[in-house]
Amino acid sequence: MKPRLNIASGTDLRQPPWINLDIVPKWPCADRGCDVIWDGRKDPLPFPDASIEECFCGYTLLHLPPYRHQPLLSEILRVLEPGGRLEVREVDMPVVMAKWIADPFDKCAELIWGEQGTVHGSELADYDKHCHGFSRDSLVTTLVNAGFRSAACFDRRDVWYDLWAEAIR
Repeated sequence: MKPRLNIASGTDLRQPPWINLDIVPKWPCADRGCDVIWDGRKDPLPFPDASIEECFCGYTLLHLPPYRHQPLLSEILRVLEPGGRLEVREVDMPVVMAKWIADPFDKCAELIWGEQGTVHGSELADYDKHCHGFSRDSLVTTLVNAGFRSAACFDRRDVWYDLWAEAIR
């Protein structure tokens, strides 16, 4: 079985065959550290072309400014095998913003701007900021424009603020 990448894993550490990559070696509330220290803002993925079966990006793109999305998605395309799958989860900004506009003191503000050090400590605040948000259409368009053969968003009724997308190389 080929490896699978959990890109910017944070505290969502997965078991093998998943390889967990993150800029922070170990988040304070995690049971263990990531497998590979990696900075998605500038580092290429340290894997050969077409060597990965599947990638997971859980709330990764929202932590990066939009000009960094294309380079990261190009790297993911490079390492995915033909027909490989990318699963993306991002915050559904139209849903979250409407909730925040209705009540600016609602805790959902963290989903818009990130935790910014309130949960993991001030030394990690730079990694806890949100730089960008998506709607269903903008996420699919971003994935297709990055070169994925197909992309679609699916409903997840268990997480009200979540966009769940799948893209195929």
